[in-house]
Amino acid sequence: GVWQEVPIQESWDVTGLAPVSTRWLENNKGDKVNPDVRCRFVAREMKSRQLLEGVFSATPPMVALLMLLSLAMALNIPGAPAGVTLNLMFLDISRAFFHAPATRDIYVCLPPERYREGWCAKLLKSLYGTRDAGANFQRFVIEVLELLDFTVGVFSPCVARHKHRFIILVYH
Repeated sequence: GVWQEVPIQESWDVTGLAPVSTRWLENNKGDKVNPDVRCRFVAREMKSRQLLEGVFSATPPMVALLMLLSLAMALNIPGAPAGVTLNLMFLDISRAFFHAPATRDIYVCLPPERYREGWCAKLLKSLYGTRDAGANFQRFVIEVLELLDFTVGVFSPCVARHKHRFIILVYH
């Protein structure tokens, strides 16, 4: 559900541009003896294609991490019920951008194994390498957090606190 195959002419009709080029990126997270190869399909949208508004994705300030570490070390955590300890957990979301809906019409070349003459892909979800993928993912995360009863920070949207349970998170 990341894309829908459409004729290339649709890209020209809707955007006035050819589909964005794509490629597979391969990364060996291991070594030569014990390879651990990860592959990622990415778009290669260049800055010169279009000037886009709203492509910013916030980064949590260092003080947010320091706050969490300080709270974890505190014996009496402000606002927490007596005897509550703070557990720290670090998570990585695999295939993160594929969760966020695409917010504009963007067309990309199909991967070589799916290539058909005259066809391309219209993105339904965000794809690595598109200029607004990070901002789209951040909007998606905020929507999910609010559905789960979190209050998103005013100072930084990368900090959230649960309304009823003692859960504070910092994400990037």
